[in-house]
Amino acid sequence: MPSVHNERHYVFVYIPRAFAHPAQFQATVAAIAQGIPHVVNVMASLGDDWSGEASVFFMIILEDAVSRRDQLLNTTNRISETIV
Repeated sequence: MPSVHNERHYVFVYIPRAFAHPAQFQATVAAIAQGIPHVVNVMASLGDDWSGEASVFFMIILEDAVSRRDQLLNTTNRISETIV
């Protein structure tokens, strides 16, 4: 008589928090955006990057004064440090 095994195989799927709770993610982005000087608006969208990995894409609208070429590197570095 063949033996019967009750083996279970589990598969775990990792879902990034922003994808699992998009409303909470958008609220957090909005709260952070309010605290960044010279930022007019931040829009974040969820999707996949070129390799298929889950990713967040940001579009950030700046005030005219800090979007000048001589200010842009400093401004983007500050924003990046704040978001990350």
